[in-house]
Amino acid sequence: MLFHLSVKDNGSHMIGSCDEGCPTTGVPTCLVCGYRTDPDYTNPAFKLRRKSFDISCCYDGTIIVSDRFRALYQSLGGSNMRFDRLPAAPGFYHLKCNRPLLLDYLAMSTERGRSCIGCRRHLDVFGYSHVVLDARAHLPDEELAFSDLYFGSNNEASPLMVCGEALAETLRCAGLSGIDSYNPVEQPRSAG
Repeated sequence: MLFHLSVKDNGSHMIGSCDEGCPTTGVPTCLVCGYRTDPDYTNPAFKLRRKSFDISCCYDGTIIVSDRFRALYQSLGGSNMRFDRLPAAPGFYHLKCNRPLLLDYLAMSTERGRSCIGCRRHLDVFGYSHVVLDARAHLPDEELAFSDLYFGSNNEASPLMVCGEALAETLRCAGLSGIDSYNPVEQPRSAG
C-alpha cells in the first residue's frame, strides 16, 4: 500500500515570493513568463521560519526536512531522495527526488492550464480528489517519491509526496511533526 503525505507549511519562501523570484536568491527564471525554471533550486541564504516541523513545505513549494527525518529515511535504506544542506538553517535540508513517480492524471481529473512558450511548462496544474498511481509506476515500501508534475500555480507549485507502507509506519511510530495526513493512494486498475 502507498500513501500520499500531506504536510504543513513552514511560513517560508525558498526563492523570495510566490509571485516572482527574488534576483538576489539566484533562482533561474523564464525570460517569457518570469517564473522559476528550476523547481529544485536551493537558495544558499534560505532562512527557515518555523523549525518545529520534521517535514514541511514552503509557500513556494519547496519541501524541507529535519535531520531526524533524514536519519529515519536512510535507516530504512531509502535512496530515492537527496538532502541538500541549508547553510542558514543548520539541521534542515531541502528534499529533492531522484526518480519522480508517474501518476494517472487522467484518472485523478488533473487539469493543466496556461502554457508558457518560453519554458514550455504549464503555469497551472490543479485538481485531484485522490491520488492514483500510473500502471507503469512502482514504489518500494521503504521509499518516498515526488509526483512528476508539480501542483499549483506559478511559483507556488509543489510536488505530491507518495511513500511506501514501511516508511509511512516508521514516520507514524516516530511521531514526526509536520505531517497532516497519510491518505491511501489508489492502485491502477488492471486491464481486462
